[in-house]
Amino acid sequence: MQKGKRLRFRRLGLFLICLDLAACAGDPQDRIGRIYTWKLRPTDKNVERIRACLEDPDRDVRAMALHALISLGIEDGQAISLEALRDEDGFVRATAARCLGEMGVAVAAPALAERLSSDPDWHVRKLAAESLTVLGGTEAAEALVRALEDPVRGVRLAAVSGAGELSPDAAFEILAGIVLEDPDWEVRVHAARAIGRSSRPETAATLEAARNDPNEFVRAAATAALRSAGRVPGSPGPVSLGGPAPPGS
Repeated sequence: MQKGKRLRFRRLGLFLICLDLAACAGDPQDRIGRIYTWKLRPTDKNVERIRACLEDPDRDVRAMALHALISLGIEDGQAISLEALRDEDGFVRATAARCLGEMGVAVAAPALAERLSSDPDWHVRKLAAESLTVLGGTEAAEALVRALEDPVRGVRLAAVSGAGELSPDAAFEILAGIVLEDPDWEVRVHAARAIGRSSRPETAATLEAARNDPNEFVRAAATAALRSAGRVPGSPGPVSLGGPAPPGS
């Protein structure tokens, strides 16, 4: 009798394992749909089912499983995101880079900096730059400065914005070159805004030069940056923003 019960339990266990394996089989869109369903009912069993899909052969399923687990706030979210940052597929690595920024994982800065400098997929580099901007710190700032001359427009945009927030003075020379010479007008706009945050003495002269840009949006950004720094465009020095002093003061 006991032997029969053990056999039935063993068969039940094998049946449940087969069900879980089947859940990560078939059409990728079906598997993604199951992940959505499990996420809406995050029982321990459903969370484990989502976790199993991190090993799925389809990159979209792996990325969806990772994002679902992070949104559920699992305890080892940092660890699995760092692991996914080494995935063979760029889409999964990009998802991991975004998740690390959303979680505010400061210790991920070195791994993100490495992705920003060397990942062959520009989407990964772009999201690594955006996450490093969120994380902040010296290592993030240095990585963003190094990425200012990335050959891909989208990465440069993210790096220019991040460097402008974290280290406009350290990045000034490169930003000055970008605002005057980058072939993309939108990158030049972001560079003008970033330079406007700098305290370097050359800031005003650089922005004045950018006001001669052939693109109207770059000219407007340079003018706005000058004004936000307390300078009237075209004037030689700072102006008071508080109005004239009252008589007798």
